[in-house]
Amino acid sequence: FNGADLSELSLRGAHLSGVDLSSVNFSGVNLSKAYLNEARLRAANLSRTDLQGAPLIEADLSEADLSDANLTHTYLMGADLSGANLSGANLSEASLRGTNFHQANLENANFSNADISEANFSEANLGGVYLRKVNFSKKNLSGSNLEKADLCEADLIGADLSRAHVHEADLSRTNLSQANLSEADL
Repeated sequence: FNGADLSELSLRGAHLSGVDLSSVNFSGVNLSKAYLNEARLRAANLSRTDLQGAPLIEADLSEADLSDANLTHTYLMGADLSGANLSGANLSEASLRGTNFHQANLENANFSNADISEANFSEANLGGVYLRKVNFSKKNLSGSNLEKADLCEADLIGADLSRAHVHEADLSRTNLSQANLSEADL
């Protein structure tokens, strides 16, 4: 499958766990409820893909393009999304426990009601992201871009925001107690 063009197909509920799908073009594909646990999707094009409710536990999505993808109710526990493009993606109510977003582009993504416990957001672009009421306590956000992000009522207790760019972010009613703001651009 490496490098194949599967764009615009419907693979709803397909069993693709553990399969190497690196560099495959899934643009616009319906992969809702597809089983992709431990799948290798490195550098795959998943833009505008519907992955709603799909289990992607410990999947490798590093460098993948997930721009404008629907990831609502998706299970991405322990997945690697380092360097991935998730701009405009909908991750509402997704389970993202232990997911690696290091250097990922999450600009204008929606994380409402997502479980981000133990996730790594170091050096990620979170500009314009919807993070209202999200629990970021003790999260590593060092060097991240949170410019114009909606962090209203977010929990940032003990979060590492060192070197983070938080310019023009909505921090109203946000709890920043014990947060590390050293060298942060506020």
